[in-house]
Amino acid sequence: MKNLLILLFPLSLFAQTNVIRINAGGPAYNLAGEVWTADQYFTEGRTYTNSNAIAYTTQDQIYQTERFGPISYRIPAAPGKYKVNLHFAEIWFNAANERLFNVVVESQFTRNNIDIFALYGANTAGVIVADNIQVTDGFIDIVFTTLKDNAKVSG
Repeated sequence: MKNLLILLFPLSLFAQTNVIRINAGGPAYNLAGEVWTADQYFTEGRTYTNSNAIAYTTQDQIYQTERFGPISYRIPAAPGKYKVNLHFAEIWFNAANERLFNVVVESQFTRNNIDIFALYGANTAGVIVADNIQVTDGFIDIVFTTLKDNAKVSG
């Protein structure tokens, strides 16, 4: 007698995932098949770029650019649940407590007193993840608030 194995998977495993990657403060890139769009959907802030090597990534280009200052993003997104990865590298300061800021994603995720240097060190890639973000209005709203010397984001 032969055994029959039937595997059932939720349809969501096979649904196409929409991904948007934004190179904050920088141009569009295709890095090993990952498409990053040029900086868009932002209000305010300025940009900065350097050429320092970035630790813990093979995508230095993303972390070598930034949008800084009072920043917000309003990214078009169909209603549903999202995972938002916020990419950072401290490419200006070389000490802790030089830059502090808060970030709020869609009023559902808040991270206060972010000090990129204290978290990761200088010129080192880091990611803060906001998971299970429910979008109902067609936009993912991300607001960065400066506490000390400019909020920033790289991707």
